[in-house]
Amino acid sequence: MRDLANLFKALCDESRLRILNLLVHTGELCVCDIQRILKFSQPKVSRHLTYLKKAGLVVDERRGMWVIYSLANAEDETTKRLMKELKDIFDLNPNLKEDLTQLKHAIKDGTCTTYCVIYPAKSKRKKNKCYHELSYPNMRILILCTGNSCRSQMAEGFLKSFDSSLEVFSAGTQPSAEVHPKAIQVMKEVGIDLSKNYPKSVDQFLGESFDYVITVCDNAKETCPVFLGRVGKRLHIGFEDPAEAIGTEEEILSIFREIRDQIKKDFLKYYQDNIRNQKC
Repeated sequence: MRDLANLFKALCDESRLRILNLLVHTGELCVCDIQRILKFSQPKVSRHLTYLKKAGLVVDERRGMWVIYSLANAEDETTKRLMKELKDIFDLNPNLKEDLTQLKHAIKDGTCTTYCVIYPAKSKRKKNKCYHELSYPNMRILILCTGNSCRSQMAEGFLKSFDSSLEVFSAGTQPSAEVHPKAIQVMKEVGIDLSKNYPKSVDQFLGESFDYVITVCDNAKETCPVFLGRVGKRLHIGFEDPAEAIGTEEEILSIFREIRDQIKKDFLKYYQDNIRNQKC
């Protein structure tokens, strides 16, 4: 009787019903997908998923750095019958239908990591029907420095030019007002446009997951930023800050070009060693 009470207690919450609705219709989702679709904070999603897990309604599985949640295979007859009816009940609610619309948009534009619908064992529908061609999420990389005006912006530009499938972002602990004009100028010389980029604060990425977080500060002169979000691997590839260069206009530009070329060389090696070779 206590298990039954816990089961219905778990269902007596609008947020948990919305999460279950997504899982019923997709089979499995990452925490970050649920965050994005329902516009919940990461702690809120995790708290409700833990509640549903304790009630025996969902299970989790770690795949690399992602934790994927799916509906549990109920062992008792009561839970089995309840789970069987949930989809039809959810389909009658217009508010829950809106969540499904957001889910479809996320799948269509590739921002959702879900890749297969897992139907119940007795379902007549084809199992593991893929929604889209992506088997797993694209690799996500965050590049950090202090001002996010020169080095991290150039590194972001180069990584994107190496592989358009990568999701690359850059940020700073004390973001500058703008991307340094000379960084834009020297990157334009090698065919990469930074003119529409702008410095971003690392704080806006704290709720997100990344395969790599790479710091590019100069260890000898700066305190490297620390990212407190969820990270697969942390690397440091340091460079001097060209914004500190002094001299004539041409001398300063020469330093920017030198740092640019170092960034390209070192990040190409990083890409070849850590990303491209893993794809082969």
